[in-house]
Amino acid sequence: MSDQPPTSNRRSGPQFRPTAVLTLVYFAAFFLLFALILVVPEMARVLESTPPGPEQQEAAQELVHAVFRPRLPIAIALAIGATAAGIWFKVLPGLRF
Repeated sequence: MSDQPPTSNRRSGPQFRPTAVLTLVYFAAFFLLFALILVVPEMARVLESTPPGPEQQEAAQELVHAVFRPRLPIAIALAIGATAAGIWFKVLPGLRF
C-alpha cells in the first residue's frame, strides 16, 4: 500500500455566473434612477403649488403620466447606455470578466 492520500478525480464544474440576471437588475436600477431624475423636478413644482389633499394627488398623478410618457424613451436609452458603459469599463460588480 502506498502512504499517499487519495487524489480526487472529480473536476470542478463551471462557476455559476448570473450575468443575464445581474444585467437586467442593473438596467432596472438605472432605469428607475433616470426616470426619477426626469420626473421629480416637475412633480416638485406641482406639490409646491397645490394645497395638500386629494386634488394634489390627482394633479401629481396626471402630471407624472403626461410628463413621463414622452420621456420614457430617454430613460430607456440612458439606462441602456449606463449599463453598457458599466459593463464596458468593468465597474459593475458581478459583471467584471
